[in-house]
Amino acid sequence: NMNKSEKSLLLFLETCCVDRSGGVDLKYMSKEDLEMALDWDKSGFVSFKRIASEFLPRPSGSTYDCHLSDKAWNICFKVRRERAERMYGLRSWRNIQEIKEVEKT
Repeated sequence: NMNKSEKSLLLFLETCCVDRSGGVDLKYMSKEDLEMALDWDKSGFVSFKRIASEFLPRPSGSTYDCHLSDKAWNICFKVRRERAERMYGLRSWRNIQEIKEVEKT
């Protein structure tokens, strides 16, 4: 089981993979995040490598390249879904169907 900071880092790296072609800007990571990502790289959980100097500076500020393993992608799906369900329960609105169902009772 992953702790909260591990889940947060994994979802951040997932977003980098999806929205930034794998580019990671270290200004959004703490020292602990960086150490964890490097440990994950060693274990094969994620690939987290420095971008070659001839490709720096990148307009996005990315200095690392990341890719997730199949295991990491599967965990991301589970963690995202858990978060979505938690957040949905906190919403401050109701849809029309929910209002109609309450009015019936």
